[in-house]
Amino acid sequence: MIRRSNSETKEAAVWILRLLFPPFLLELYRMLISPIQGGKLAAMMVARVTALSCQWLMGHCAVNSVDLPDGSSLRSGVFVEKCKYLEESKCVGICINTCKLPTQVSACQTFVSKSSYVHLFLTSVLTAVIMRVITES
Repeated sequence: MIRRSNSETKEAAVWILRLLFPPFLLELYRMLISPIQGGKLAAMMVARVTALSCQWLMGHCAVNSVDLPDGSSLRSGVFVEKCKYLEESKCVGICINTCKLPTQVSACQTFVSKSSYVHLFLTSVLTAVIMRVITES
């Protein structure tokens, strides 16, 4: 097995995540959906799709509200009760370098326009994972 650095591992994971979607679909999403409501619609859509499509990997997921910098809240968070990936790997380093950081990078580069202020943050708490997709004005 070839030993890879943390950055090589993250880059490979981002590449794999991008391969999950046809390139034209991602470009259309960035151009048509991301600009709506300053990225809020995109943030809510990413949260809902994540909660529906990633249960096979992370376990039970639920969309929740995230407090935004302007004091309002938006249902753009995903709470993972008990992350299967983290639980099975039993290694926070694997979680961070093959899931958390690549997902943050990939989601921001893939689903939001470059002029948008939408950010994705994954927070691991023992075996739970909290995903927050927030917008900044």
